[in-house]
Amino acid sequence: MFKIASYLDEAGEDPIISCETLKKYDISYVVLRNSWGDKNICDNSDQSCNKLRTLLNDNNISVISICSNLGKVPSNKLMDISDGEINRVFDIASYFGAESIRIFIGTKVNDDTSSTISEWMSKITDICIKSRIIPILEITNDAQIVEPSGVANLLYKHKKWKILYDPVQIIIKRKIDPFVKYWSLLKNNVAAIDVRDCIVGRGFKSPGFGDCNLKQTLEDAQSSNFSGWLFLEPNLGRRYGSANTKSETFSLAMDGLECLIGSDYRELD
Repeated sequence: MFKIASYLDEAGEDPIISCETLKKYDISYVVLRNSWGDKNICDNSDQSCNKLRTLLNDNNISVISICSNLGKVPSNKLMDISDGEINRVFDIASYFGAESIRIFIGTKVNDDTSSTISEWMSKITDICIKSRIIPILEITNDAQIVEPSGVANLLYKHKKWKILYDPVQIIIKRKIDPFVKYWSLLKNNVAAIDVRDCIVGRGFKSPGFGDCNLKQTLEDAQSSNFSGWLFLEPNLGRRYGSANTKSETFSLAMDGLECLIGSDYRELD
């Protein structure tokens, strides 16, 4: 039985519509990433955050994770990130009651920045321990460290960190089997699987209909007693098929997901 959450901004054109869409599918857990207008949730004003939290509470929707952009800088600039910026992200997570935060480890530069990345991860680990927050690393195609062996080595050294496994990020610029190359090696470190799909060179597809090998990944996750989350991310708001709105896109993606794992997820809540 999978634990299901959705990116709130994926389910509708505004938070009210998103809540209505999620209720249709009995989904009561969300991930906060972007505000409407592509501003990251951590850049919202206190007033906007208060309004959003009230809406979520009124709809009995809980926040599982905050997808911040913290650490999304050139990897040789990680230690230049101010304590104020870091504290804001952790304050937002605390305010919404999130159990985890997505945090990056820098984008690619030509220098060897391994010591800087290690220092950054150690600093974040200390804050997370005090805040009782799980730091989640998303492997992006522009990251300083992308290869699975390098990621595995990082996680061995920084054991509090987990992974947001997003196969689209892994394959978007190269045709590989992410199941063989990444999932098989790193699955014990995965906190959440991003459920979206694409065909390399041809764009986004409904979950299970692309090159991300989601079916095999989810089957293996079930047989391995995976205890993490599925984060629903249909197509970053892109339209496909007969869909004209984010809500319709979300509905089509849910049909694809049910083909993969059935409808038992509805019993979670």
